[in-house]
Amino acid sequence: MNRVFAVNGRRTAGSVLRESLLENEGRLPTWLALIALCGGVVGMMFAGGISLMLVTYLGFTSEMWPAALGAYVTFALAPFHMAEFVVAALYRPREAGPEAFMLFHSPAYILAVALSLVEFALEVRFVPASWKYATMSNASIWLGVLGTVVWYGLRVVAMVQCGSNFSLNIEHEHREDHELCNEGVYRYLRHPSYTGWFWRTVCTQIILMNPVSFVVFTLVTWRFFVTRIAFEEALLAEEEFFGPSYTEYKKRTYTLIPFIA
Repeated sequence: MNRVFAVNGRRTAGSVLRESLLENEGRLPTWLALIALCGGVVGMMFAGGISLMLVTYLGFTSEMWPAALGAYVTFALAPFHMAEFVVAALYRPREAGPEAFMLFHSPAYILAVALSLVEFALEVRFVPASWKYATMSNASIWLGVLGTVVWYGLRVVAMVQCGSNFSLNIEHEHREDHELCNEGVYRYLRHPSYTGWFWRTVCTQIILMNPVSFVVFTLVTWRFFVTRIAFEEALLAEEEFFGPSYTEYKKRTYTLIPFIA
C-alpha cells in the first residue's frame, strides 16, 4: 500500500538484496542477464529519443515531428522505466528483477503506448499540416516535457519516501510495523504516486499533440484511480487499519486528481 511504511525493525537494503540473490542463486546468470537486457533496451530508447530530437534541432529537417517523438521517448518512456527499476533496487531489492523495469507490466499499458504512437504516426502522415504542425511546436513539446517530468518526479519522491514498503499492489492486511505516513509530500497529498501517474499520463500526450489519446488516456486513467482510491480509502478507514486517524488525515489532505476529494 503506497502510503504506509515500516518504522521499526526495518532491514537494510543490503540484507534484503543478499536474501534475494540467495533465493535466485540457481537462475542467477539468467536473472542478471535479463536485468542487463532490460537496462540496455531502456538505454537504447533514451539514445534513440535523443537522436530523433537532434534530427530537428540540428537542422536536418524543418519538421517538428521528430523532435516531438524524440522528446516523448527521451522524457516520458525511458526515464519512467529506468526510475521504476532504480527505486526498486534502492528500496525494494527483493523486487529488483527484470520485471521492475515495468516494460511489460500490463497489457493495458502496452496497448496505450502502442495506440498513442499509432495515432501520432497516422496524424503526421494523413492529417493536414495546417492542423497537426500548426499545433506542434517547441512550446507544446517542452510544455508537455516539463509537465511529464514534474509530475512523474512527484511519483518518484512518493516512492522514495515510502521506501521499502512502497508497493504497486494494495495490501489487504495491516502489518504490525505499518504506520500512517503523513510526512513529506504525504503531509499534503494522500495519493502522491497516483497523482503523479495521472498527470504524467496526461502530459505525455501534450508532447505528441495527440487529441484522441489525450482524451481517452485522461478518462481511462481517471476512471481507474476513482475506483482504486475509493476501494483503498475504504480499506484504510477500517478499524483493522487506521480507523478514525485515517478519516482525520483524509479531511486535511488532497489528491489533486479532478473530482476526487
